[in-house]
Amino acid sequence: MQVPDTVSVKKNRIYKNAFSVAIIYMVFGMAWIYCSDALVEVIADKDTTLLSTLQTYKGFLFVLITTFFLFALSYRFLYKQYEEDTQYLEEQEQSQNRLKAEKERFDNAAHSDMLTGLPNNLSLLEYTQKRCLKGENFAFMLLDLDEFKEINDSYGHTFGDRLLIEIAQLLQESFPSDSFIVRTCGDEFVIVLTFHEDKTLINTALERFTTLLNNALCIDDMDVYITASIGVAIYPEDAENYEELLQKSDTAMYNAKKIGKNTYRFYNTSMTQRALYRTTITTNLKKALFAEELVLFFQPQVDCKSKKIIGTEALLRWVSDEESISPSVFIPIAEESSLILKIGSFVFRECFKVAKEWSDVGYICKGESL
Repeated sequence: MQVPDTVSVKKNRIYKNAFSVAIIYMVFGMAWIYCSDALVEVIADKDTTLLSTLQTYKGFLFVLITTFFLFALSYRFLYKQYEEDTQYLEEQEQSQNRLKAEKERFDNAAHSDMLTGLPNNLSLLEYTQKRCLKGENFAFMLLDLDEFKEINDSYGHTFGDRLLIEIAQLLQESFPSDSFIVRTCGDEFVIVLTFHEDKTLINTALERFTTLLNNALCIDDMDVYITASIGVAIYPEDAENYEELLQKSDTAMYNAKKIGKNTYRFYNTSMTQRALYRTTITTNLKKALFAEELVLFFQPQVDCKSKKIIGTEALLRWVSDEESISPSVFIPIAEESSLILKIGSFVFRECFKVAKEWSDVGYICKGESL
């Protein structure tokens, strides 16, 4: 069943009320004329002067009665309409208030982290963009908990969630009240801290937080120790927008982890250069595996007493068309990714291949060492 439009309903009601008033007025007028004329003729009894006077008074009385009558009818219908309109407006206001409350609830849910109650990524983006427009100095600090995955794997995700709540409380205790503290994802947090020219406030807050982390956190009657690596980027000294701040602070945080974790580092341009160099090495190393640029050199091992070769050492080298890259450069980078597994497989295959070739030509004799 289709619900009629509200405007059409009100319009029909107005027509209906107006028609009712007109019908009532017409019936009353006809009855008045008929009855009053008969009464006047009876009273005047063919006295024309009295008849004229009574007709005049009858007209005044008719105007007075109809005025009051129309007022009463109009007031009744208009007041009823007023009550309906008032009720309708109240319902509309209540509906708008409900919609507003729901909008605020969804807006809060969209801008808040459900676990810690801190603002989330969307809030951080909007807040940082506003701060950048103002042009004021502020520090953008990216915090990542060290070895948090091991805690989750050892004690469970519920335990890890409670630990994250404790970390959020420590951050609120450590940094000034006007700091904007955000949980971005997983075990990562961001702190936006306003400062002037002196960076002492940043160092003081970071030292306070790292000192608090030196104490054990009690979760479910269990003491657990956790550390954090923090990267700091300064606006507008290091970056000019949200994306750059996130990138530079992440680079600084990575360097904090690289030097041993449980510390913080301020971003500098050399970090980006090192990160770019590492990325270039990683990309080229992947290509080198397919282009067969990795080569094994075998160095004999000699017994000093017998002067005999007792074995060989396989030395991995990367020789490209452009340059020869030292293992001390690409091996640590490969160890931080899955590339070290592929390199290991390559080394094993080449060693077995060479050992078979040597065995076939008699370099390796049964029961003897190289």
